[in-house]
Amino acid sequence: MFGTGADLFKGKDPHGEDSGLVFPIYVSLWAWRSEAHAALGDFDQASAAADEALRMATEIKHMGSLAIACAWLGYVHVLRGHLDQAVPVLERGLALSREFDLVHMIKANALYLGQAYILLGERERGSGHLRHALEQSVVAFELQWTRYGSVTASALFAANRLGEARSTITAALETAAARHAQAYLPALLRLEAETVGDTDGYSARIARVEEGLRLATEFGMRPEVAHCRLLLGRLQQESGAPAAARESLEMAIAMYRQMDMPFWLEKAEGEAPRRRG
Repeated sequence: MFGTGADLFKGKDPHGEDSGLVFPIYVSLWAWRSEAHAALGDFDQASAAADEALRMATEIKHMGSLAIACAWLGYVHVLRGHLDQAVPVLERGLALSREFDLVHMIKANALYLGQAYILLGERERGSGHLRHALEQSVVAFELQWTRYGSVTASALFAANRLGEARSTITAALETAAARHAQAYLPALLRLEAETVGDTDGYSARIARVEEGLRLATEFGMRPEVAHCRLLLGRLQQESGAPAAARESLEMAIAMYRQMDMPFWLEKAEGEAPRRRG
């Protein structure tokens, strides 16, 4: 769909768009296209699409577009686990957003930057950006920038703010169900299973992950399939099913390696001693 929209600009001058648009259509199409490719695990295409959005935003000197292109490119790098590449892009996007008082883009860039720093182990620095992102009220685009709360919950969980992560997930699941936004359910179900702890018992947690895995597989969302496989393997191992755990973890490792997701691959391979034990 995004490719069809972008094709409409072939042979035309993208500079001719209405300068009053908040986000010029050409840039937005390529930015959204990058998110779609990333969700499917087509990261090279996702990066290329985000790069094209950034190129055009730079060419037309539209600050809002520059900030949004940085946010999308940074998001793709975070999702892939190329965290060192994500940080400078998002730092640039956040600086532009602050300079030109672009509240929506402060929200997006600060949120993804906070997540990147937290995953890199710089929890204090990341938590500061996360707090800054959560302070921004952008009702109209809240669900879009936070991916129905899944990015927020993931960052909160990584920062060990479990209570806030759980409440975010509960509200997000209700919103996603009410709006029939099923593509966001796999990540939320996985995060719910990961954050509830042992209170719900392994069978209930595994059932949540398996439902997330089923939906992610149905939608072709390969990164989320791999994440579900990783958590499923961990839960199966802890619940006393080593053979099933080995299979799940090996599938996660193979998928992470195939998609070049180094941060997540390292995490999955870290389960290997437990799998052989």
